[in-house]
Amino acid sequence: MRSFGAAITTTCVYVFVALAGMAPAHAATDSNLFGDAMAALSTPSTDTSPGRVSIIAVVALVAGFVAFIRFRRRTHARLLELAMTDDLTGLKNRRKLDNDVSQWIGGEARPTAMLMIDIDNFKMFNDMHGHAAGDDVLRRVGDAIAASVRCENVAYRYGGEEFCVLLPDATAHGAGGAAERVRRPIEAIEAPYGTKVTASVGVASGPSTHLPATAVDPRSGDVHTTSN
Repeated sequence: MRSFGAAITTTCVYVFVALAGMAPAHAATDSNLFGDAMAALSTPSTDTSPGRVSIIAVVALVAGFVAFIRFRRRTHARLLELAMTDDLTGLKNRRKLDNDVSQWIGGEARPTAMLMIDIDNFKMFNDMHGHAAGDDVLRRVGDAIAASVRCENVAYRYGGEEFCVLLPDATAHGAGGAAERVRRPIEAIEAPYGTKVTASVGVASGPSTHLPATAVDPRSGDVHTTSN
């Protein structure tokens, strides 16, 4: 077995790798040392010399530490995903939309379109049938939107009964077709109390660097609107 000092050096290298999230160039050459240390941990032996016991203790400590670092990274990624997801519909939320728009406008200009979707008469339905029924409609609309958009597009719940879809590399004509693909399944929803669900879909297109200017109300006269 390699020396105790070499094993300690190797375990320190792997601690650095775990913290830095990268593999240093010499990690490959040191991997055999780490293997020797792991072998000391996994191979049954009656050797209770201080050197072997110390190696086993260090390897166990590093293994636990690396596992903790990986757990923290997974937890952070999951928490970040939850922070960017709407709890009710499972779509991306307004915070995620703002972040994505900021990245798009800071990058190279590219054809982009945006759909703004507003459920018609939702407040009246909510007031008449209650928030539980309203939440059910919002979930179904979110599912319909998610199922109708293509993989390169991103759907968001903008807030309340409003939703948004970003369409990268889409022309105005292509965005109009996407609006129809979104609207039709919404109108096919079987809502509680036999209510007919309809939506107004605003379409705006232009260079990605002008996205803030395209985030308009779908009921305004500034964009093409398709309704029931």
